[in-house]
Amino acid sequence: MSGITNPAEPYFKDGIWGWDAAAWQKLALLWGYTEQWTVVGEETLAANGNFLFTTAALDAEYVYKLEFASLHNNAGPRGRADIDIMTSGQNNYLVWHTALPQWEPLAWTGSVTLVTGDVVRFYIRSCIAGDVVTYALYGYRMKITS
Repeated sequence: MSGITNPAEPYFKDGIWGWDAAAWQKLALLWGYTEQWTVVGEETLAANGNFLFTTAALDAEYVYKLEFASLHNNAGPRGRADIDIMTSGQNNYLVWHTALPQWEPLAWTGSVTLVTGDVVRFYIRSCIAGDVVTYALYGYRMKITS
């Protein structure tokens, strides 16, 4: 099979083709879905104190869309818990709770665009040694093209 329906044909090279109500042509998109962005973790705390997990700084060649984040401590209520994003050195809270009950997740849903250097942080204050903290984020990233 050849023609526009065959992804091996040059129509699909370096871009997305589609129907614009008149003809098949390369669509004028600056970016599109590239792949899922997921960070999931679980940590057993070795000592008393605050729990903080920070994602790696985001890559320059992508724009990230954060759509869900969650955090919980399975051991019982502790100090304030929050999920935030650091953009250009400024802390922006997505969600927080003063004393999260045992097994109740702190969850956030929405849509936030993140770029180079931004990070997502998961933070619970006043944890106790042996606490098991789980955290997750889900979204997707888009490769920037010209």
